[in-house]
Amino acid sequence: MNAVVEQLKQLPQFRRIEPSDAKAWLEHVIQRDPKRVLWLLGRLGAGFGGSEVGTLVLDAMGRPGVFGSAAELVNEKLMRVMPSPSNHYMRKGIILEEAVQRATLRLYGGEVDESVLQSFREPPNEGLFGLGGNPDFPWLRRDGVRALVDIKVPGAGEDKLTGENKQLHYGIQLHVYNLLNTAYGNEPFDRLMNIHLELPPAITDAYMERLSKGGRAELPAVVDEMVQLLKYDRPGMRLHMNEHPINPEIDFNGQMRPLNDVIQEVAAVNWQAVLDGNVPELHRRADVSMTDEQREALAECERELTELQAVSKATEGLMSQVQERMRAITDHLTETGNLQQTPHQNIKRSRVLNQDDALQLLQRYNIDPEPLRAERKSLGVNAYDTLAMVDYLKDKEVDISPFIRPAALDTNRVIEALEDHGENPARVLRYETSVNLSRKKVTGELVNRLTERFTPAIASTLQTHRASEQQAETEQPSAEKDEAQARSTAPALTR
Repeated sequence: MNAVVEQLKQLPQFRRIEPSDAKAWLEHVIQRDPKRVLWLLGRLGAGFGGSEVGTLVLDAMGRPGVFGSAAELVNEKLMRVMPSPSNHYMRKGIILEEAVQRATLRLYGGEVDESVLQSFREPPNEGLFGLGGNPDFPWLRRDGVRALVDIKVPGAGEDKLTGENKQLHYGIQLHVYNLLNTAYGNEPFDRLMNIHLELPPAITDAYMERLSKGGRAELPAVVDEMVQLLKYDRPGMRLHMNEHPINPEIDFNGQMRPLNDVIQEVAAVNWQAVLDGNVPELHRRADVSMTDEQREALAECERELTELQAVSKATEGLMSQVQERMRAITDHLTETGNLQQTPHQNIKRSRVLNQDDALQLLQRYNIDPEPLRAERKSLGVNAYDTLAMVDYLKDKEVDISPFIRPAALDTNRVIEALEDHGENPARVLRYETSVNLSRKKVTGELVNRLTERFTPAIASTLQTHRASEQQAETEQPSAEKDEAQARSTAPALTR
């Protein structure tokens, strides 16, 4: 506990932190995540990290950020806000980061610039007010290019960002680390880039679980398997590299300014707020209330929408009834094929094999189902068992044929096999009727004509209904008055 107290006192904003806030913060962390107390305290005094600066800049531009707002981040540094608990997606990004780095080196060559990582463990030669953090991956590429890389794992805690905001946020993160790299006196980087891991979530979740349970002992195997999947560089199964321009000019509230200047200015303003204990004021919009006209218009829309929804529901009910009548007409038939009587509906009667019942019955008669399966012309994605593939990747095998899903049973082959054994195939057969609107041009033209004809009729019906309702509401007070008068003149009841 002495180490915790000492680290707390060393925070540059310590004198601005209320004792009650510090007490509540420490109790919260010690109860929920005691192993990270010192690490979290260290983060409070280390300035704003790359992701946090991205939020600060977006906030200053009136855009949403990943980690809340400038006020929330300043309050976090002053221990007025409890630290956010790590979730599944955040842990996923942290746990898989080294595996992605190693896979990148295996696939594209080069090495990690360990001197850069080491320098970030010491105080910088030139202080950058309010900036802190550590880069993911300083990459010395095989072609001699120095690339500063930030690794992204899909679903790793930044899903709130989209489009332009996401690109700006990612670029700010890299520029914060690049500014710090210069402050440490390191050789400048030639490229700033994100490496996005593109793999199906089921696979990345499996990797995360293995590394969580097995630790670093599982890392080489996970990297081997990851490389086997990523080496073909196909969309959805690749390392997607997204480069950012170095220190571009951005439109910062109507003024074109270098991104590095914006980052340093915004970080300095908010870090000074931390040191002063003053949270930046929120710019709140004035409350705007509905006018009476808007309330009336909204109420009318609500009534109209409710009526239209009722009409739609009634129509769907009538359609379902007609379809059920059509199925009832055809339910006794063993005839298959096209049953339609007009050109406007597609009515197909087909014979369907109950796969589970058929397999069970075949097993009882000791019939091998494999020769009875349907022929496959090609193997699609759905033909493979994903869970089996994951297990297969653990063993690092090459042949994937054992994990192809069994083909569906062929109806005719099953019938013949059962009949050869004197069994009635009807036990595993059923007949289905599908009813769908035809896509023929003549049908479309007919539907359009009917729609044009029915729409005024429905609208007229609704108008009549509304007029009737309004008349009933108008006449109700006088009716109630007459009823009350009748009650007052009625003879009293006696025993």
